[in-house]
Amino acid sequence: MWEFCRPRTLKTSTLKLVECPRDAWQGLKHQVPADTKAQYLRALIGAGFKHIDAVSFVSPKAVPQMADSEQVLKELDPPDDVEIIGIVVNEKGAERAIATDAVRTLGFPYSVSPTFLSNNQNQTLDDSVEILESIEQKAREAAAANAAAQVAHGADVATRVATAAQSAGDAAQSLQQAGMA
Repeated sequence: MWEFCRPRTLKTSTLKLVECPRDAWQGLKHQVPADTKAQYLRALIGAGFKHIDAVSFVSPKAVPQMADSEQVLKELDPPDDVEIIGIVVNEKGAERAIATDAVRTLGFPYSVSPTFLSNNQNQTLDDSVEILESIEQKAREAAAANAAAQVAHGADVATRVATAAQSAGDAAQSLQQAGMA
């Protein structure tokens, strides 16, 4: 018996679009200059994008195209109403992202696939949960410091990373209980 999906109405009228030039840039074989990246990001902001996955803070040896993330954000100087997302895979990356004062959301590429985590981040499921919890702590500390300084971005960082950390922990535990980890 076939079931047909009925159109669903959205519970809210808000749709969040995230533009992600970072993903394209880091896959290129050649380096895109920092000023070109900043100019492109400014064009996205000018076109009305408010959520941009712009940079990653990873080892330049692993992803040389993202070695200039701090410089790109310094040249960009994003407006306060634009959410800049920075991808991090470890504590050092989180520290770099937080130090820019431009990144509002830390993205962590958590996966329930041990192969993906090993290939992408050189982490096991358990490692990635521990690292994500450590990143969450750094984000909370940044949020506390930023709250005292009346800077809004720290709270966003802590909230989103905290949610991801809880989800990652639950997923890893579920896989372990199922004998898949």
